[in-house]
Amino acid sequence: MRIILWLTLFLAAFCAGGAVSGERLPVFEKPDRSSDIIGSIEAARIPASVQPVTGYTVRHPLAAYHAYYPLPGGGYASPELVYRTDEEGVRSIVRKAHPPYIRIALVAVTGIALALVLLGYVKRQSSKAPPLDSKTEACFFIAAIVLIRLLFLLNLLTEWNNVVAAAADETGYFETAFDMLHGRFAGPWRFTVGTGLLYLPFLLTTGAESFYDIAIPFSYFSAFVLAPGALVLGFAILRRLGLSNLRAALPIACWAVWPFVHFHIENWDANFFQSYFMIRAISGQWWNFYSALINSGFNAMSDTPGVCAILGCIAFALYMPARKRSVLLLGLLYGFACLLRINYILLAPALAYIAFHRFEPELKRWKTLLALTALAAAGFLAVFGFQLWINFHQFGSPLTFGYILHYPEVADGLRPANGFTLRTFLAGTHTRFLAGANHALWALGITGLVLLRNAKLRTLFALWAIPLIWFFFGYSHTFCDARRFLFASLPALLGAFAAIECWSTFSRREAAAVCVLILLTLFLVPPFGVKLPMLPLQELGAFLCLFPAGLLPLGFHFLRTGRKQGALLCILFPLLYLAGHAYLLAGLLALLLLRALCDWGREAYRIYASPEVSSE
Repeated sequence: MRIILWLTLFLAAFCAGGAVSGERLPVFEKPDRSSDIIGSIEAARIPASVQPVTGYTVRHPLAAYHAYYPLPGGGYASPELVYRTDEEGVRSIVRKAHPPYIRIALVAVTGIALALVLLGYVKRQSSKAPPLDSKTEACFFIAAIVLIRLLFLLNLLTEWNNVVAAAADETGYFETAFDMLHGRFAGPWRFTVGTGLLYLPFLLTTGAESFYDIAIPFSYFSAFVLAPGALVLGFAILRRLGLSNLRAALPIACWAVWPFVHFHIENWDANFFQSYFMIRAISGQWWNFYSALINSGFNAMSDTPGVCAILGCIAFALYMPARKRSVLLLGLLYGFACLLRINYILLAPALAYIAFHRFEPELKRWKTLLALTALAAAGFLAVFGFQLWINFHQFGSPLTFGYILHYPEVADGLRPANGFTLRTFLAGTHTRFLAGANHALWALGITGLVLLRNAKLRTLFALWAIPLIWFFFGYSHTFCDARRFLFASLPALLGAFAAIECWSTFSRREAAAVCVLILLTLFLVPPFGVKLPMLPLQELGAFLCLFPAGLLPLGFHFLRTGRKQGALLCILFPLLYLAGHAYLLAGLLALLLLRALCDWGREAYRIYASPEVSSE
């Protein structure tokens, strides 16, 4: 006990911030490094009784925060920002903050926990326990996936220390929360109220007056609670759809590490967009760091809460008891998901398709069909109706959203409030942008959707992913982000690839060989005609094509042994990946969606054309 006490005191003294006495600190007019410097002060002269405030220096898209001490004579000084004079006598301000020891400790603890989980699984496997596809095995996989995500995230935050994503839409979400908390509904508000509702507990506990007062705690909540929750829900969904524990875990594990290894280039002047994978692409690269923050959920945007909510809806639709009250609850959940991200209305067909199969015997009675539809609509409107009331109260129409306040100076037809427009779609810019930035994911997902024999699975995955993607082909402000708008499609596309039936026909060596060649292709080989000098081994040029070409002999092997689907996998994926043509990928997605609708139509015809259908 005494050792623990001494260790605690040592760490407290070691972690205490501040510059050494004698160093001079710049005095800023405001608690912001970018504000005017109005003087300087010795570190030792900061009054010990003064409580610091957290100040943010915003240089979009990132914001750095420091502890600033208000001074009796006016201004603010931070022991983390000190003057330094170089050998040439030039004085500058440098950041002198202690390393984040707590995060370093959490990295170590998370790494140890992950090692223990993996060792425990290996040990139990050697004794034939847990059995394959058991709940115990599933728990091992879920724990490992969540710990892997947290390990990557903590390592990222440790390296960049006190830097977060700068506010963009968040100030609008905060406005809705602040006004609701104070009983003000006049607005007008620029965003839907879902994220503001999630902000409310943080406002209540912190007494926040501006967004940055809750930026850090909400970012931790989003990244350490909601994002892992989405991973767990994704795994549960794939398991319910019939994938084994392993085949459900692998795509979700890929999703867990995706934000830290998958990046993209966007050069608007050259109209060039391309995704790429790298292991060490974040260190020192602010653009990739920002990308990782957004895509891992360490921010206060609506995207991570939204994808967690919509995956919750899909999971509930799959697991719920086939009772009428369950449909009402599903409508309630879906209403909240759409409060967070209004474009998730595009996933209504996917939820309807799940319900269609869950209630298939009852749907032969038209009255039951109408009753279930009415219950779902009632649940949805009970929650989303709040937004419709806000719209009517603030804009005079329940169908007029605050997005009409976005970019009013832009020509009509090119504003966010216009949604999908043919004009934007025909320009093709956003098709090339999204296809290039998500090229690897779409090559995997389209391969899965093309080859899947299970019509129900491929229909659900297509309805889940493709309408959302196609909407943003024609949305005026898709250029704001290449991936966060499409978060919900990622587990569907990876899941479709993992669900291809041929995986169960491969031996372990065959499956390992296919996976290794696909990974080497993704990490080392750009599409035809694309040069990415940041990738390793690029000087080898055309020789890198040996990795995707290595799939072809495997394909011939599978064909020779009567496994045609495996052969097609080894041929189709490298073709789609190396071609990398935006309109080819977009066209295939459209055809796959059309096939899904036709398959669903045939299923519905089989039910409703049956003489057993009753009007009672």
